[in-house]
Amino acid sequence: MLYANGQYSLEQFIEDTSRVRSVDRLFDLFIDAMAHIGYDRVNFSVLRDLDLDASAQGFGLISTYPAVWQDYYAHNGLARIDPVVKWAVGSVRPFRWNDIEHQTELTRRQRHFLREAEDGGLYNGIGVPFPGPRTLRGGIALATSVRRARQLENLDVCSSASKVGSQQFQ
Repeated sequence: MLYANGQYSLEQFIEDTSRVRSVDRLFDLFIDAMAHIGYDRVNFSVLRDLDLDASAQGFGLISTYPAVWQDYYAHNGLARIDPVVKWAVGSVRPFRWNDIEHQTELTRRQRHFLREAEDGGLYNGIGVPFPGPRTLRGGIALATSVRRARQLENLDVCSSASKVGSQQFQ
């Protein structure tokens, strides 16, 4: 994957992913593309899919989130109160994590969770839900490792790239 003059187009990403033969390589391409547009933290989850074995479902199936955060999240069962997960399950459009606080009433614990995520190294988060056939629910969460990130791409670019990548998984 080349970034001539700092450019990498969605068309190039689609072409690159169409040649991929393994999930690991596909995710590597996706991680590189997202890092190039400013998101160096990536988390792919499948919350529910009747066509997949239970072992192929869950939070952070493929993730570049800090290991300490992933362990803390799993050990404390935070999926139960995670407002990002709850918002993604009820949405078909990409969203910014900070919009959740402004557009819905969160519990004190949920607001605290969002601050904990920042303390865990997850800033400027966005969610891209993948509603699908039957009861499929999954998505990709993107974040930055620094609070003040350079200008980030708009949600349409991230959503398109995420959905292209997810189609290649099937």
